[in-house]
Amino acid sequence: MTGNICAPAPVEIKTTLIDCPTCEKKTEFLCEYYEWYGGEITCLNCGDSWNEEGRAPRPFERGWREKSISRAKATLEREAQNEKR
Repeated sequence: MTGNICAPAPVEIKTTLIDCPTCEKKTEFLCEYYEWYGGEITCLNCGDSWNEEGRAPRPFERGWREKSISRAKATLEREAQNEKR
């Protein structure tokens, strides 16, 4: 079965330094804020994400941390390119 998940684009994207419960140290986080859905933060060190309900579920697959970190860094690079325009 295949399908698409539709989601709005974030209204604000930024980074911040906060204490990561998983890493147990202060790390950089990608913060994405959505108009109707609140925010989601992703640790750029361990790849765990949190939203208003707590830590997001971890996928049951190999390499999910690396994929999560890569996605977050790609989002930051895309946002930096958009700001230059």
